[in-house]
Amino acid sequence: MKWLITSLILAFVSLTTMPAVVQRATGGESPDPSAYAAPLAPPWMSGQAGDTAYRSPSVAAPALGPIPPAVGNASIGVQADANNVGIGADGVAGVGDFDMLGNSYSADSLQAHGMTAGQAITAGGVTFDWPNAAPGQPDNVVAQGQVITPTTPVSGTLLSVLGAADHGSTQGTGSVMYSDGTTQSFTLGLSDWTLDGGGAARPSYGNGIAASLPYRNTGQGGRETVQTYLFYAAIPLRGGQPITQVTLPVTTGPGRLHLFALAVTAQPPEQLDQAQLVVAGGLSVRVGAHAAQTVTVGVSGALTRVALPFCTPIKDSVVDLTVLTEMPLQSSTASVTFAHSYSDCAWYTFTFAQPIAVSAGEVVILAVEPRRGEAPLWGTSGGPGDPYPGGNGVWFGRTVNDFGFQTYVQPPLTG
Repeated sequence: MKWLITSLILAFVSLTTMPAVVQRATGGESPDPSAYAAPLAPPWMSGQAGDTAYRSPSVAAPALGPIPPAVGNASIGVQADANNVGIGADGVAGVGDFDMLGNSYSADSLQAHGMTAGQAITAGGVTFDWPNAAPGQPDNVVAQGQVITPTTPVSGTLLSVLGAADHGSTQGTGSVMYSDGTTQSFTLGLSDWTLDGGGAARPSYGNGIAASLPYRNTGQGGRETVQTYLFYAAIPLRGGQPITQVTLPVTTGPGRLHLFALAVTAQPPEQLDQAQLVVAGGLSVRVGAHAAQTVTVGVSGALTRVALPFCTPIKDSVVDLTVLTEMPLQSSTASVTFAHSYSDCAWYTFTFAQPIAVSAGEVVILAVEPRRGEAPLWGTSGGPGDPYPGGNGVWFGRTVNDFGFQTYVQPPLTG
């Protein structure tokens, strides 16, 4: 994968001369040309070279608003289904076994972080009920397909999870049932509780850190000085219908998912993070000719989708967009298939099935690679608002191109 990503970054892009046009439109695979205020047929297709009727003015990026707070919260207890002792008392041997090796979280250290048995705690803006279990008693659920039933049906847009994995970051598929009898499957991923013994630079799956502890307890009653974490994760729900059941994931392999608490809450809406809407020229993106663009993240969260401007795509062309980070190396790819040939320009949305966790101030790269056909990508050429005058920029010592984009981030819940 590393060589493939590197090749995307280093690939040359052939520049073509195109008229300066910009058009805001809804994303998607099959835009309706009638939705646009004016026809945008490029001159080489219409035979009206340079006709200003086929140009529209550049537009500024929309204002970015503050992250709204989370609203509504209902905790779902899991203690009745607890089947693992993950928390032990300091200095006491044999009272906890989170990882099947005798190691456990420190009850004293957790309490110092506000996690006291039977009390409500807040992580990522979500209120959870911390298990009401003494050290050495079952306090978490190792997910094995158990069905969790809320005391009363609860509604929301997000199922939040407090937990961690053992023996490496792990994921599995579960489901929720709504009051109308319909179900929705989901994938839950949790990071390793020590981030692979310190080998991972940050959590996987977009997890947030609920607690960072300086040590864990060993089965012999001692301490192992390794940073130990508790994470929170969020699963989008189909809003409007109360949840009556949650079926926990089933995992295979050495890693296991441990859940200490669940909650249903509303989530802040996905928001536009960064945008480059000033474009003046095109990049001919086709098989064998790629493009790459750097973006500095403004809002921490999960990078969920990116919109790119294409003009006159060829029918059945398929374009892949890979978003990646350098430190650590992460990547996720989404695709758009152009169902028709179009004679206009529009924004097309690439939605990532596996969003990447990003942090404010971090530089990420958008790498565009056609898999089939051709779809000219609208770029910039040093005009007002161009972050890379001349059409090129440098990212970690590598030359990249410059094109229009809109990035969308799902921020974490905030209190």
